[in-house]
Amino acid sequence: MRVEINKRVFGYSGEQKALEFLEEQGLSLIERNCYLGRIGELDLVMTNPLTREIVFVEVRSLLRSPIAAEQVISQQKLSRLMTCSRVWLYRRGLSEFKHAHRIDLVVVDFRVKPARLDWFERIA
Repeated sequence: MRVEINKRVFGYSGEQKALEFLEEQGLSLIERNCYLGRIGELDLVMTNPLTREIVFVEVRSLLRSPIAAEQVISQQKLSRLMTCSRVWLYRRGLSEFKHAHRIDLVVVDFRVKPARLDWFERIA
């Protein structure tokens, strides 16, 4: 018997685990699920209080996917994330050249119990 999973609930669960993990690592949440219209969405926008660096975090949750964690994001998605991060900075009057920022990826692997988190810093 196959159980259907609500993708929104599943995605939120992965984002929540990633958020808790990153806060334990010292990052602070600025914004969650920042929708930028047709441009896209940023899962988590965080900051490192020590370095004042803005961290845009893409969260991917795995349940049945046979692919490796580092293969979960395409070049097209990465390009879109870079555009979203620039727009986010621009809309807040921040310069991408004057404000340190990066894009990280957190993969939450629900295929194992307890769920495993892999944090890939500075993917862009």
